[in-house]
Amino acid sequence: MTTHTLTLRAVMLVCALAALVALAEPRGKVRSASAGDGAASTSKVALVIGNAAYQSAPLTNPINDARDMAAMLKVLGFEVLKYENLRVDQLGSVLSEFSSRLQPGAVALFFYAGHGLQVKGVNYLPAVDSKIKSELHVPLQSLDVNQILGVMEDAKTRLNLVFLDACRNNPLTRSFRSANEGLAKVNAPSGTLISFATRPGSVASDGDERNGLYTKYLLQAMDVPNQPVEQMLKQVLSSVKRISRGDQEPWFEGSIEGDFYFKGGASSVNEEVEKTWWGSIQDSVDIASFNAYLTQYPTGLFVRQAKAAIARLERLQTPESKNKTQTTMDKKIQEELKKLADENKRLIAESEQRLVREEESRRQLEDSRRKLKEQKAQQDSQNAASVIPVPAQKPIYVPGSF
Repeated sequence: MTTHTLTLRAVMLVCALAALVALAEPRGKVRSASAGDGAASTSKVALVIGNAAYQSAPLTNPINDARDMAAMLKVLGFEVLKYENLRVDQLGSVLSEFSSRLQPGAVALFFYAGHGLQVKGVNYLPAVDSKIKSELHVPLQSLDVNQILGVMEDAKTRLNLVFLDACRNNPLTRSFRSANEGLAKVNAPSGTLISFATRPGSVASDGDERNGLYTKYLLQAMDVPNQPVEQMLKQVLSSVKRISRGDQEPWFEGSIEGDFYFKGGASSVNEEVEKTWWGSIQDSVDIASFNAYLTQYPTGLFVRQAKAAIARLERLQTPESKNKTQTTMDKKIQEELKKLADENKRLIAESEQRLVREEESRRQLEDSRRKLKEQKAQQDSQNAASVIPVPAQKPIYVPGSF
């Protein structure tokens, strides 16, 4: 057995043990990668904007929405860039700053609360000091949603999340020839989810509480552990539609590979396995170790570093050592890698099933508590109705009693 084969088997054993340890942890210790986990963790960067102080049509809630969202995202491990009442002269610098923070393989998030409008099918988010008199002024005084998506795509992020609470009724569009209410539908790039506060072409409520209706329930859903982002958005849709009695229906488009959880989730198990694997080979001088990693994780967190390591080692190798390295990637090793991949999938599937069972138990417990509360209220009401008031009696005078 070659030294390379032994190295690969040792790496695979470490990763399998890491998967078992992660699955054995209590539910409260399962976590998603965060910006505070160190250099080996996934970078997560969020741009949060709240625009309220418009000159012609001020809004009530966007500043609260932006502040509460920024606070939530920081707790969830995001690096947050927050701006309030964005001006025209800030538009370029904001996008430049966001772009500079994004890294290949990162998770990018954009949240916006404020006025939004569409011109010829393109969505724009106007600055608070914009003086829009016609459609020609819009691109010069607004953020272009497509441009934001372009910044994410250029950074080669692995996952993009966009939340637009920007469908409020906008008086700026009344003089436009192609005026349409709300925002336009967007063809989301691969690896991107775009969530609208309401359906394309419809108008959302600014709300009478601290937050807009959509943002209120979005914040609540993000704080629920072990809930994939698509399921989270469906929960937001259900809550907003129910509370608004069908007047507002959130909408999301796009697709992502695998699952993303804001809090916990089975995906963190897979990431811990991958990080353990990478930690065991990152200082290796064996090209086969990095090739094995790329075979197992072709779109993983450390693909760029693995390819760079291979290129560096190949420059140092002689022709004889290159041939020797190539022969180590034989059929037996490939079969062992496949077995490990199958085992990882099984462990992750078991974890997901366990999380589903726990969530179902939690829901049943909540339903039971709610029913008991309703029964108690009904019983109290019946008891109150059954009480017969006793009329007051006049005192009886008895001679000589005073």
